[in-house]
Amino acid sequence: RSTLFPYTTLFRSRSEQTLLANQFKTIAAQLTYRDLEKWGVIDDSFIMAGVDRQFEVSKRTVHYVNGEQVIVPKMTADMVVLQDSRGNKFAYPVGIKQERVLISAKDASKAVQSLPDFIRSGIERVSFYWMSNPADPYWAKKYNRPGFVSAASDGGKVSFYQATKGMSKEQFKEYLTHEAAHILDSGNKYSNMAEWKAVIAEDVKLAASGKGTEAYPTEYASTNACEDFAESMMMFLTDRQKLKTLCPNREH
Repeated sequence: RSTLFPYTTLFRSRSEQTLLANQFKTIAAQLTYRDLEKWGVIDDSFIMAGVDRQFEVSKRTVHYVNGEQVIVPKMTADMVVLQDSRGNKFAYPVGIKQERVLISAKDASKAVQSLPDFIRSGIERVSFYWMSNPADPYWAKKYNRPGFVSAASDGGKVSFYQATKGMSKEQFKEYLTHEAAHILDSGNKYSNMAEWKAVIAEDVKLAASGKGTEAYPTEYASTNACEDFAESMMMFLTDRQKLKTLCPNREH
């Protein structure tokens, strides 16, 4: 008999233990939902759509970048899933503390709804974590950006991390649009098309001619074609005139 976990002997099977654990998880999620409502993170237009375990990184992985080993740790979390009146879904960790709420679901819902359907439809869910992105060390090496910290990542379920804390609503929308553009690009490979690469080349050429334009809409866009597409789409949807001024060929 285990002295550390004496109550496990009360159950005749592992399935019964799993069932009870899931019941406790559901109760904890319901309490989190009530807290979010009390804090004003959600209003009565939201419903609790469920609770599930999100595998942000399903297992510990080892990568090699330019001969250097980079370890990305496993990251999972039980998430309470919320749904707004239009069917958009948002998720917060079960048991989250008020001071660790990065963005309210109400503000996130408004930002999602403001996006055109062609880019909004790819967002399966928006999740908020208090911790940093476990893959940051990998991207820091991959992009040769020491100390790189990501505020968000994509993959159908757009995830926001600790670096989002303190963002304005406008900044949040920019990051959301950037990640939604990655989702759009991953399904259609726009950034790999010859037409897109030709547009980039035209803006690079124009910038080199000294006419006051830029080769890339942002510094981050110069990382690679995928980030260029995401940053260009973000600026196109949030400040089209700025994109036209900086990179006129991308704005068309």
